[in-house]
Amino acid sequence: MSEPAASDVVGHDGLRDAEGHGGEGELQGGHAVAGGVLVGRPGRPPFVRLRVSLSLDELCAMPPDDRGTLSKLHVSYMIDAAQWQRARDSGFRWDWLPKLRLLSLGVDGPEVADAVCETLPRCLQELQLHHSPLAKVPAAVCTLTALQQLGLGHNQLTALPDMSALTALQTLDLGHNQLTALPDMSALTALQTLHLDHNQLTALPDMGALTALQWLLLDHNQLTALPDMSALTALQQLGLAHNQLTALPDMGALTALPVL
Repeated sequence: MSEPAASDVVGHDGLRDAEGHGGEGELQGGHAVAGGVLVGRPGRPPFVRLRVSLSLDELCAMPPDDRGTLSKLHVSYMIDAAQWQRARDSGFRWDWLPKLRLLSLGVDGPEVADAVCETLPRCLQELQLHHSPLAKVPAAVCTLTALQQLGLGHNQLTALPDMSALTALQTLDLGHNQLTALPDMSALTALQTLHLDHNQLTALPDMGALTALQWLLLDHNQLTALPDMSALTALQQLGLAHNQLTALPDMGALTALPVL
């Protein structure tokens, strides 16, 4: 028995079970549907969730046993205050999804973001909060110590909180914000990819502890100088275009860097 290809992205009209069955044709073939969501398939295997795209309302309407199998979820509409209140009134809790490892969603403003993120599952390994009008990172995000990937790009962030507890992070996307400075990042020693492009950075903190870093994107900032980077020997990609640099530090030790 094999799972569908990992590249599948499925919604409520394209579910797959562990035998690869499912999809729009079967939904139209007599299976029970409530509010557009499949609610029962007697005698058939449970669904294997790859990456499912659902609205919050659709998520609330799913049967508990089916919902409990979700491991990768994209919330398909930006969550505003009314939608979040409606979900809470229905009894929604993130612990309905005990197997959730990847969550991608947009939130309409900082108050909603704080409320939505307050009880996120501690088991989350990837959180994408792109394209939301966020001026600050919800405090609860910095307590999700299992996170390996965190996407905060395309927001309105002007500063960052202390992220030193996120020691498992391998990918951090902060591109396309309004950051002017960065906190100490020396605790993030597992980082392999760091996106800081399209911000307003004028300087960088010491990055010598980030020895696992392979991708560092700094394009489209206001940098006038760089710190010592000689310890970043794993670096394979370094983006520096569209800054105000007049000189570079010695990069002779960065032998994995094919092109600057």
